[in-house]
Amino acid sequence: MLIGDITHYLESRYPLSLQESYDNCGLTYGHKTHEVQGILFALDVTEGIVREAISKKCNLIISHHPVVFKGLKQINGSNMTERVLELCIKNDIALYAIHTNLDNHKEGVNKRIADKIETFEPRVSDVKISLDEVNRNELNMTIYFRVINSINVEEIQYILTRTR
Repeated sequence: MLIGDITHYLESRYPLSLQESYDNCGLTYGHKTHEVQGILFALDVTEGIVREAISKKCNLIISHHPVVFKGLKQINGSNMTERVLELCIKNDIALYAIHTNLDNHKEGVNKRIADKIETFEPRVSDVKISLDEVNRNELNMTIYFRVINSINVEEIQYILTRTR
């Protein structure tokens, strides 16, 4: 199986058109024509994750968060992003990010979180969950406690931005 087969499958289910404008989903580094030796899945790609991929003989890392969010002017190992890219290039490890295109999908991360906390019935509009019609007062405290109880965390930060 080729890396391109994997990317084609992912993008047919979670189109890149669903990503936010600030995001950088898709094949960040690598060649679609290379044979897949193994795949490592990660939330974030760190140097440790790349070393794990090397030790497990994986030549494709699929992460939720992209390594590169904005353009690079140089790659000289001065920060984690550059060191991760150097390791991937030297070891021929492809990087694929499936971030906000997965979050925004009608059955994606946002939908699953809403289902898990059972706080409201999400309204899907253009495959993005909208909270515009949710009663904000009820949401403030209800969502806080349901999230904490549903995903077993002790604290969560809740930020509400107004749209006008």
